[in-house]
Amino acid sequence: MRGLPETTMTRQATLETERMTMRQLRASDAGMIAHYAGDERVARMTTALPHPMPHGAAEMFIERSSHRTRTETSWVMDASKIDGPEVIGVISVEHGVELSEEVGYWVGPPFWNTGYGTEALRAVIQHRFEEGVPR
Repeated sequence: MRGLPETTMTRQATLETERMTMRQLRASDAGMIAHYAGDERVARMTTALPHPMPHGAAEMFIERSSHRTRTETSWVMDASKIDGPEVIGVISVEHGVELSEEVGYWVGPPFWNTGYGTEALRAVIQHRFEEGVPR
C-alpha cells in the first residue's frame, strides 16, 4: 500500500466460501468501495460509514486495513471466482477486549437479498472461532 513502510504492513488470512474469496483489501478496490459505501442506503444501515462519504475515505480505509497496528481486520467480498464482481461488499472484525469481537459488514445494493452477507458472516465467524476467539 502506498504511504506505509513495508515493515508496518501485515498479511491476513484469505477465506473461501462457495461463491466468494474474502481477501485483503487492495488499492484497486477503492473506486467500488467508495461507490457502494457512499450510497446513502448503505450508510444508513451501518454505524461506521459517513454520508456523504468524504473524498479519499475509501483509500484511507484500505491503507489503514493493512497496517500492523490496526484494531480491526477487514475483507473484501470478491465474487470473481464465479465470474462476479471483485467487490460486492466489505466485512470487518473489530478486535475487542477479553477475547470478544464485533463483526460489521455492508453489501452493495445490487447484491442485496442474494445471501452474500450471510455467506461472508458465516465464514468470518467460523474463521475467528478456529483462531480461538470464543465470542
